[in-house]
Amino acid sequence: MAREQDNRQPFIEDELIEGIKSYSCVTYRQLAVHINHWCEYGCIMTWLKSHSTYSLYAKNIKPGLSAENQIKQVAFSRRVMQRWGLPEKTKILWIHLDEKWFHGIVPRTNAKACPELGIKKSSFSAHHKKHIAKVMGHCCVGYLFDGDVESGGEGFLISCDRCAAYKMPLRNSYVATRDKVSGKLTFKGNAIKHAKGVPFLVDCPVTGTDVGTATKPCFPLKNLWLHTLFPAISQLVMKGGPCDGAQVVIQQDNAGPHIEEGYRTWMNFMCDELGWMYEPQAPQGKAYYCLIYVIIS
Repeated sequence: MAREQDNRQPFIEDELIEGIKSYSCVTYRQLAVHINHWCEYGCIMTWLKSHSTYSLYAKNIKPGLSAENQIKQVAFSRRVMQRWGLPEKTKILWIHLDEKWFHGIVPRTNAKACPELGIKKSSFSAHHKKHIAKVMGHCCVGYLFDGDVESGGEGFLISCDRCAAYKMPLRNSYVATRDKVSGKLTFKGNAIKHAKGVPFLVDCPVTGTDVGTATKPCFPLKNLWLHTLFPAISQLVMKGGPCDGAQVVIQQDNAGPHIEEGYRTWMNFMCDELGWMYEPQAPQGKAYYCLIYVIIS
């Protein structure tokens, strides 16, 4: 048996490599089992860490792009890396904007508990997750640079808006409370929450150009650009402004409202009128994936 153990020694390294390749998240103890405990997990850990290139990493998911989208990714990334074809020393104000949800309750990890010290586990309570308050916000920021984008520049918060609009109630609605035990709603007499014919602000879906109706309003990005973003950016790049003379480059992702045909046509028209550049991202446009495709190609 001792000789059999010794005879396995030249093959142990290959067996360990095979075990890691078959499942990269395997533990050191599982590797020891894989080689039938020829050596213990501590030795395996020491052997792996002795290699200068050994490291631990978090696996991620890469998008499965079609051939057509891969071509679009490469074209978009090359255009960004070549500064959109602008002269070398052109001052650029790079605009990014997006919508994000802000939740009233966000469960966190690494919560601490120790019954011995009187620290007990705690949890949130909600009748249903749809009752947890959440608000969608639209944020627009700018980055001013005049050389390599990675050499540094100046950042600007252009706007941060709640995606909401005014709704017109067709009848009175009344204040109600929910019983913690039964979950039933109980109305508090005649206490009016929203009076008929008096508009009130509600969170609503984001669209490109559709304003919705009085009872089902929408948050159109076209109106946001007209009344907030175009004026704010124009003030930044006007003569004497903090971004005086900068070339504006506007970049958006491919979310539904951003690719609405009427919205994109209108954005292209407005940017042409102002002398700005409208540069939407390629499909599934994660920046680091784009750069990977450029390097590969």
